[in-house]
Amino acid sequence: MNNKNIFDLFDLSDIPNDLGDIKNDEFSKELIQLFELAGRELSVDEITVGYYRYFTLEQHQPKKTKMQIQNKVYKLSKDIAAPIVSVGGKKGVYKLDDSKTIKSNSNEQETTKREEE
Repeated sequence: MNNKNIFDLFDLSDIPNDLGDIKNDEFSKELIQLFELAGRELSVDEITVGYYRYFTLEQHQPKKTKMQIQNKVYKLSKDIAAPIVSVGGKKGVYKLDDSKTIKSNSNEQETTKREEE
């Protein structure tokens, strides 16, 4: 087996549909989407406000507290499969890791292509 993390829930492109409904983490995907929308590094405060405005007000998702967001972003920054990393020298500031983001986006495109076939 290659260097892929066998427990990675971010990339399910190799998992057949007949295994059942594998739950990937929607909250993580939403946070990653905020970074993609911003196109820059974000502080926990900015992420919290952005999450509330974009996901809670516009898309009617349940609200998340700053503590929930802070804990999740911190955990994501420690997960080798997640595309979020902390910004050195800036407490509570995170950004997307470009190398992991490119991998993530190409895998999503592969999954979409497979579903269409």
